[in-house]
Amino acid sequence: MEEIKPKSNRGGRRAGAGRKPKVQNASFETARTTDNVGRVYMTSLEPKKEVTPWDRILLMEAGRWSVNNHGMASRIVRGTSRFAIGNGLVPQAQSQNHEWNRAAEMWFEDKFANAPWAFDRAGQFDFYTAQAALVESMLTDGEVFAQLVKSAAGSPMVRFVTADSVRGDYRLEENVIDGVKLDQSGRPIAYMFSGADGKPATVPADDVIHIFRPHRIGAIRGVSWLGTAVNRFQAMREMFELEIGAVRLNQKVGFTVESDTGNVGLGGLIERTLPDGSKVKVEELFPGAGMMKLGKGESLKAHEFNRPNANFQAFIEMLSRECAYSVGVSPEIIWSMAGLGGTASRQALIDADVFFGSIRLLLETRFCSRFWRYAIWQGIKSGELDWPGDDWHRCAWVGPQKLTVDSGRDGRLRLELVRAGLLSRRQYFNELGQDSEQQTEDIIRDAARRKKAIERIAAEEGVALTEQEVFPPAPGSAQVLTKAQQDNEQDDPPKRGEPEE
Repeated sequence: MEEIKPKSNRGGRRAGAGRKPKVQNASFETARTTDNVGRVYMTSLEPKKEVTPWDRILLMEAGRWSVNNHGMASRIVRGTSRFAIGNGLVPQAQSQNHEWNRAAEMWFEDKFANAPWAFDRAGQFDFYTAQAALVESMLTDGEVFAQLVKSAAGSPMVRFVTADSVRGDYRLEENVIDGVKLDQSGRPIAYMFSGADGKPATVPADDVIHIFRPHRIGAIRGVSWLGTAVNRFQAMREMFELEIGAVRLNQKVGFTVESDTGNVGLGGLIERTLPDGSKVKVEELFPGAGMMKLGKGESLKAHEFNRPNANFQAFIEMLSRECAYSVGVSPEIIWSMAGLGGTASRQALIDADVFFGSIRLLLETRFCSRFWRYAIWQGIKSGELDWPGDDWHRCAWVGPQKLTVDSGRDGRLRLELVRAGLLSRRQYFNELGQDSEQQTEDIIRDAARRKKAIERIAAEEGVALTEQEVFPPAPGSAQVLTKAQQDNEQDDPPKRGEPEE
């Protein structure tokens, strides 16, 4: 075969010519070591050991520091708790015995809702205020524990334990990882709580409520939700401090002295001679009287106030978004909704509502329902509550009203759905953060009291009044007949062809 020669040899031999081309040496290039990017390192791929006890404690410390020293972190933690929990999730018993449901709710309310000394072993929180504290602790520390205990009189109570008080040395006892003792299937069977003497005390897992969000299937301890954003919080705080220092320096400088050879210096640091021979600093010259002598080629110019930088806010907003996304909350709710239109605002609220709903569901399933069963069962055993049936444990939880940017529009839509039979009254009231049974009972009692008041006042005045005369129906609504009118219509129905009266 004839050798094909190049048509031109312009430029000579290139450096590296003849070198073998670089080829892909793996299906996934990331699996190969390279100097172009940093190396990814993980302690272990086993979820139980992925986060070492020391790393988890460091993340907990960083999370607490962030909440204590950075407004964004505090807003994320406390704002999430407020939007997700509000004033607390309210129990709504769901057994088939409606009378017992009402009695159980009242018993629970009287027992644990307004009496911290009867609910919390430390006497700090009642059932509702504890919920917000639990969410804040879970977000900051990654987890929080509640031990089911009893008072001296045998009444159900809880003892709250923070994450730093649950730890153990796996070298001292078999199948103990980071303070959690596991069975052969990897299920927690006991927790190592630090006692008053500093030594761990083994508490059965059946008596412990572990409130956390597993960051991965198989994880047994929680990690601070702020852990991913801590570095950004620190960077933002440092930038704020530096920017504030620059602003203060800008405020102190009023003038600059310039010459043909360049900038001489800041006016506030320059000393000049007055006509009378005395020395004075530029910052002291004004508003005092006098004339500053300038050298040949020198000029006095006002100092331009150029801090903060024009791009500072945009950069901080970018960091704030990254911090919010690291936790999972919508940045518009935590940072600012300025500039968003109606559609974008609704989209942000939907995203935030899903996140807050997940927090609410986590607390509901891991703490509220667990303590409800524990407390109600103890009440049944002690005879304070009757036995309603096998469904005694069923309970729904009413949370705060859902977020909205147009309450009038959303309210009208829900009312139309209720009238059309596409939305139950119970769901309607629950979305407003209200107990449907309580609201229905209040409506009926209000109508009964109103009717009694009309009859009483009409008798005092010696006149005959109907409820429709005092409270006429809204235009276009169906006429409401009294029971006597309904009975008359049933006894003497109109004949065919005769007009109805």
